Amino acid sequence: MRLFTAVFPPEAVLDHLDLAVHGVTSTGASPRWVPRENRHITLAFYADVPEGAVDELSEELAVVAAKHGPLDLGLRGAGSFGGRVLWVGVDGDLGPLRELAQDCLAASPREVPEDVKPHRPHLTIARARAGQVRPPRGRD
Repeated sequence: MRLFTAVFPPEAVLDHLDLAVHGVTSTGASPRWVPRENRHITLAFYADVPEGAVDELSEELAVVAAKHGPLDLGLRGAGSFGGRVLWVGVDGDLGPLRELAQDCLAASPREVPEDVKPHRPHLTIARARAGQVRPPRGRD
């Protein structure tokens, strides 16, 4: 079972994001927009987790969530990963978000490889075929 943990933005934030994205037009590209109800900030990706480990992971994550308070975040900036994923950046007090992400990753039922990339907070809003989404020069 492929699992991840995430933070879902409040409805007011999604409303504001919808207004900003509504005016975006495509120039021949046809990105697949992430449905509003699926927009989230990924904290940790666990890949394939055996079904028998899900309850234990859920319990661990409940302890992690109880230890962390509210997050003071906003959305700012945008870009793409590899010309395929269009994202909106996360801004604000990122320290607590990174700590939460670290604790969620530490709860993994599998050993986390050392080459796991550091948490890069973002909210994916669209996906496209390779090269369809082009970031501004000098940014990717």
